[in-house]
Amino acid sequence: MLSSPSTSAGPTLHERGRALFVKRRLRWLMAAAAVANLVLWTLVFGLSSAT
Repeated sequence: MLSSPSTSAGPTLHERGRALFVKRRLRWLMAAAAVANLVLWTLVFGLSSAT
């Protein structure tokens, strides 16, 4: 059993790749949310200062 650690110990290559994909996707979503937030606040302050 100890001779084949790839079957039991640790995540498989597929699971590791999937976790990496999720992290990358989450980071992209965070960046998109930050940009959208910045644009929204710029619009809000722009409209409030224009009036």
